[in-house]
Amino acid sequence: MIDHKSANLVRQVSVAEIILASQSEARKNLMEKHDFLFRVMPTKLDESQVGGESFGQIASHRAVAKLERAFEILAEGPTASAFVIAADQTMESRGVIYDKAKTRNEAYERLQTFQGHKQLFMTAIAMGYLVKDAKGTQYCQVMTHAEPVEVQLKSLTHQQIEDYLDLEEWRGAVGCIRVEGQGRQLISDIEGDTETLQGLPMSRILRAFSQWQVPSRSQPPFSFTFA
Repeated sequence: MIDHKSANLVRQVSVAEIILASQSEARKNLMEKHDFLFRVMPTKLDESQVGGESFGQIASHRAVAKLERAFEILAEGPTASAFVIAADQTMESRGVIYDKAKTRNEAYERLQTFQGHKQLFMTAIAMGYLVKDAKGTQYCQVMTHAEPVEVQLKSLTHQQIEDYLDLEEWRGAVGCIRVEGQGRQLISDIEGDTETLQGLPMSRILRAFSQWQVPSRSQPPFSFTFA
């Protein structure tokens, strides 16, 4: 049985590992950059089944859904305890909400639409822990956070778009561009945090871990103090 626990009490929780519930290479690289010890566990959630009234709400709902799916996977497996970080990103451009492009032609059409204009990205995270003990399996969502970043693309020629698509960076990228790769050359301006645009608001995660008294370089087991 899985029980929800209230996040309003001061308590200490010790977990054996930190899990990034994402298959994103960019998110994995960000966690490694900041010296976290963790493992990757994709949830393979069908994102199309999770919606919302705005693109920001969609990102938040999906992050929470991924966290809950990660809890379900862990509850069925041998993991005794873990702290989980889940994330999602959506994008809006001129009133239209976009997910990841499925084909190269779709990516081309989107870059043609986006070029010369601003896009607003929303990166959302949901974090929580799971612990198994004699009472059963308990899990708790301890924090959610959503952060916007605005991106201005340069005016692009047909050949510039084709050359970029040849790099295959568009695959799996909301907005069809990877700022951590060659896509940065197609962007004229970024208003907001670059790491958040890459997929994780690391400054917010680091601040939360500091508040919970778990520095990023900590060794397992990880002891969290939640207030």
